Amino acid sequence: MATEQNLSHNRILVSLNALWDSLAADPPRQALESAQWCITHAPHLADALSAKIHASLPDSLLKQLLFRATSLELDGRIAALDALAHCKASYVPDPHRQIKAAAKHRKRQPKANRLSAKRAATATFEEIFDVTPQILPPCQQKSIRVDWEVGRLSISLQLAHQFRLWVLARDITRSEQGSGVITRRSLWEKVQAYRIPCTKRHFNRLLKDSYGLFWYCVGKRLYLRGIQPVSAIMTEMAREQGIMTETNLPGNRDVLLDPSGSLEAWEAILYAGWIAGRSEKGKWDVTIARETLEGLFGRDQTTLRRWEQNRLQHIIAIQHNIVQYVPDDDEASIEHIPDHAQPYLAQIRTTKGIAHETRLMWQIANTYHSTIESHSKKGQATKIRKAAQSIDDPANSKRGGKARLYFQSSKKLKAHQRSRKFRMGLLGEVNRPVYVFLGRHERSRRGVFEWTNRGEPITSAGERATPLNEAVYFSEGRASEQVFWRRRREAFID
Repeated sequence: MATEQNLSHNRILVSLNALWDSLAADPPRQALESAQWCITHAPHLADALSAKIHASLPDSLLKQLLFRATSLELDGRIAALDALAHCKASYVPDPHRQIKAAAKHRKRQPKANRLSAKRAATATFEEIFDVTPQILPPCQQKSIRVDWEVGRLSISLQLAHQFRLWVLARDITRSEQGSGVITRRSLWEKVQAYRIPCTKRHFNRLLKDSYGLFWYCVGKRLYLRGIQPVSAIMTEMAREQGIMTETNLPGNRDVLLDPSGSLEAWEAILYAGWIAGRSEKGKWDVTIARETLEGLFGRDQTTLRRWEQNRLQHIIAIQHNIVQYVPDDDEASIEHIPDHAQPYLAQIRTTKGIAHETRLMWQIANTYHSTIESHSKKGQATKIRKAAQSIDDPANSKRGGKARLYFQSSKKLKAHQRSRKFRMGLLGEVNRPVYVFLGRHERSRRGVFEWTNRGEPITSAGERATPLNEAVYFSEGRASEQVFWRRRREAFID
């Protein structure tokens, strides 16, 4: 039988109750054996068991015990009560349990002190800066219209917080008389309604810092500047700082964004809105390298990945892409093959069966899809482009104006190369290779492109063999294709 130290409190109660219930037919024996077990294994439960035995004694037996104790035969319940009384008198609590409880109390004390110090520091901060914490209800406000290229410029120019106040102010005047004049109070109430973390002092500082760019402050009124001068000024500021604006100028169909949350959440949603706007303009998802995104937004790749994983996991879907290439004897094409290219085994179905051929593949830029909606009307897009001093129509296609690099299907590529402007050389170099989308690989779910300068692709999305078949094919005494191409590239450079 386990001792008191080896039995947990729950096990002791279960065992005692089971013993008590098993002897319910014989109450004297029930009380006596339960008392003996309690004295041996759980003396700290003597009081509880005594009360239980007292409750089971009939009133007539108690009356005989009080008035005719000499003539009363010794009952098992009376003997059990007597034994439990002696046990309570000689019971000494377990010192190990007391030591353990004291150590736990000492361990909790520093944590309580730290919490008290933190509460005191928080109260002092709130008193000094006149900050009153409040729990606001969930934001039920509508999304607001934003020009996604101006939003991108606000991130690159470190003006995202002021830009958010400006688009909120434009939403206020748009929903009212449209005069472009609002009060400070109405803008502050709008900030609180959208649960934007901003103190009144910070709010006033932002209004002062953006004086002349987004608004003019006269007393308690704000006179907002229009989208045209704001776009022109921000574009000029970006050009002076070397930020990319050649094919990414304002003047587009607005997107509908939620301005609530922290400054990082606002910048992340502007990033998602930019992707949605580029997708809507090109009528397809955006395929773009992260290095290009770094230059556009002024944020490193770590920040962009953090936005995508922590803030935009339900808004942006990312597809990883690879490109397939059929090597030929053209020596000039070697310099365009990257160092990380690797061979793969292509299974080609012919009339005589399945033929095997070694081809090259490498990873390229990702494709981004955003679920953010665009506004139904273009508004002042043409006037904004003129105000931004656009030499050409900005980025009607995906890359470099009309010199497109990515095509969504072989049908689009074929139509592009059959056009008269392309054959005349007005749409870029005629023999320049481009990427044409073939589909998604069935097993890896990656997007598959082909790098070609022909009018029709040669490869297909599902032609690559399984890894096991590739390993068997390349291990049958064949030289590594990757080593062959590296040596060929080195010989071409020499």
